[in-house]
Amino acid sequence: MRNKKGLSKTAILLLTIGSDAARQVLSRLSLSEVEAIAMETANCGDILDSEKESVLKEFYGDFISKEKVVEKEQPDARNRP
Repeated sequence: MRNKKGLSKTAILLLTIGSDAARQVLSRLSLSEVEAIAMETANCGDILDSEKESVLKEFYGDFISKEKVVEKEQPDARNRP
C-alpha cells in the first residue's frame, strides 16, 4: 500500500470512514481539493479490504506519531480544555 499516492490513499480513507465522517473532512478542504478527491474516488473501482485496512493503519500510525510530537513540544496539551 505504501506505493499508492496520497490522493489515492485519501480517497480510500474517505470511502472507508463513512459518509458522515468523510463529509466533515471534506468540509475543511478547498473546492479544488474536494474536486481532486472526487475524481480519484470515481476512478478507484473496487477496493480490497486489505487496501482499506492498510490505509487505515497508515493513517492511524501517522496520527499517533504526530500526537507524540505535540506531547513532547507541549506536555500539558492533553490536559487543556
